[in-house]
Amino acid sequence: MIKVDLIRKDEWTVELDISVDRERTESEFSTACKDLNRSIRLPGFRQGKIPRSVLEARMNQDLQKKVVESLVFKSYQEAVNQTKIVPITLPRIENIDYKKNEYLKFRAHVEVRPEIPLGDYKGISLEKRIKKVTTEDIEQELKYIQERGAELVGVDDRPARVGDIVSIDYEGFVEGIPIPGAKKENVSIELGKTKLLPGIEEEVIGMEVNTSKEIRINLPENYPVKEFANQLATFKVGLKSIKVKRLPSIDDELARDVGKENLNELREAIRVELERFNEDQAKRELKNMATKTLVANSDFSPPKSLIEKEVDQMINEFENNLRPIGLTIERYLKEKEIALEELRDDFRPKAIENLKAGFILDIIADREGIQATEEEVEEGIEDLANAFSKTKEEMKKLLADQGEVDGLCQRIRRSKTADFLVTQSQIEEIYE
Repeated sequence: MIKVDLIRKDEWTVELDISVDRERTESEFSTACKDLNRSIRLPGFRQGKIPRSVLEARMNQDLQKKVVESLVFKSYQEAVNQTKIVPITLPRIENIDYKKNEYLKFRAHVEVRPEIPLGDYKGISLEKRIKKVTTEDIEQELKYIQERGAELVGVDDRPARVGDIVSIDYEGFVEGIPIPGAKKENVSIELGKTKLLPGIEEEVIGMEVNTSKEIRINLPENYPVKEFANQLATFKVGLKSIKVKRLPSIDDELARDVGKENLNELREAIRVELERFNEDQAKRELKNMATKTLVANSDFSPPKSLIEKEVDQMINEFENNLRPIGLTIERYLKEKEIALEELRDDFRPKAIENLKAGFILDIIADREGIQATEEEVEEGIEDLANAFSKTKEEMKKLLADQGEVDGLCQRIRRSKTADFLVTQSQIEEIYE
């Protein structure tokens, strides 16, 4: 048996003083002895046949550690169920007092979800804004299809100009010393669109095939190889080929190339797909607006500790998004001439909104009995596996290892709750 005293420190924080009685501690110690007996080998004894007195004499510290860890975990979960609190953080365990085969006492300090008053979340008024598909939209999609079907044709009777696709080799030097990472071969660029170091692309325009030249440029302050930043560099550039795009005609033949009978059928297919896309986008925005409406009408503030954790997570995600474009958070802050704390200040309002939305959706899900089904979780894992080019089993293991399975279930549950809010809303459709 356990005894629990709940001490409420503030709206978001409680302390649980938990006591485990003698019968429970004795039982847990016996279980720990049996488990250890099966898993270790001691000279002179058969595995699983070590006398308990020997185990206690030789492995007493290990046994007591296992007992405390197991009892703290189990009794904390029981205390949560007994007091009906809703933890929103992992507990901080302190003041552990254990006496072998007699008692265990400890305190769990944990942040909890308080009673958050919600108004009527059914029947809220929402505007569903749906973008109409125009002739211009369809023509733009046809141009994309035309671009994808373009053929590259070599040109060798004129210099390179804006719009050409060229292949170049280049190598950079500072005072005759090669710059690390600045030697590239067969680099394909579209003149006028590809962003190389300032000054190089402009000098390629006007070059002819199988010619080379030296280009002098000042390396920028934020150049990745720091010891060469702000220095005058010489780049040896060779132009290997010039190609131009030959676009197919927008006609029945183009339509047949993408599996349609004729151009009219292709236009209709594009229209249907764009309407589906616009409808899906409008539905996603409805879900966001339903949640935002409840957040705007709520009157509570998440604890500072949670806000800062949410900001930390947003900063990490922002940093991950910078990497594919070759930026670090330090370089970004330097280029924008802002401090990290200023960036955190910018993220903080959104962090508060995210937390409030999460709490509100969780409360509604509890009231309405909304859960993530096993099938939905499996589908979510499969979607993640496809997104990250992994097998389903690999993604399952990754989520389990990182403790993210519960997070996936929570995201699915909250998404379903937002869907529920939309079904209960009064919606006015507006076509734009």
